[in-house]
Amino acid sequence: MMQYKTPDGKVDYYGVLGLVPGAGIKEIKAGYEKKRHELYSMRPDTPENRGLVKLVNEAAHTLINPQLRREYDEAMVSKRKYTLEAIKVAVRRISSVIPFTELYKLRNDDLRISKANQMMGTSASEEYRKDLKRRTLLAAQYMMEKLERFGISYDKFHELAALLGQVVDASRSHNLKLSDLEAMATQ
Repeated sequence: MMQYKTPDGKVDYYGVLGLVPGAGIKEIKAGYEKKRHELYSMRPDTPENRGLVKLVNEAAHTLINPQLRREYDEAMVSKRKYTLEAIKVAVRRISSVIPFTELYKLRNDDLRISKANQMMGTSASEEYRKDLKRRTLLAAQYMMEKLERFGISYDKFHELAALLGQVVDASRSHNLKLSDLEAMATQ
């Protein structure tokens, strides 16, 4: 049961169900059914398995109930530490939609575009702002063409980029490098 503990000792209900924070109700129910099936195909009479069954039921009950989930998320948000398994699940979820390295590059492009848009409002020279605007528009056009090629909407991109940001932050607590995350994506 230790694999479902965060580095600070809290139980990671999302990890218990093989999910990442932000999973939808359908994903939670599917994760619950999958874990329950796995556990019942084993011998349910062992003390360890009984503990896992209880933990899976507790996790599903908490995450499906909107009020309990909100309380759990609020309690965990400042201390949120992804387990290694949760990081792997998140990386695989991203990779099922778009290659991990492509999303990483596009997210960095999007951050640069946002920064450039902020800079356009500064007191820089008119010529500099025009050049910055031209380069920003080209970068945004390139980015939209890439997203279109992968069949991803801009909203879906932002959802995946936010998940990627969480994964990158969480990977630091496990001393993982970008190459480690890329390797997880291909497993």
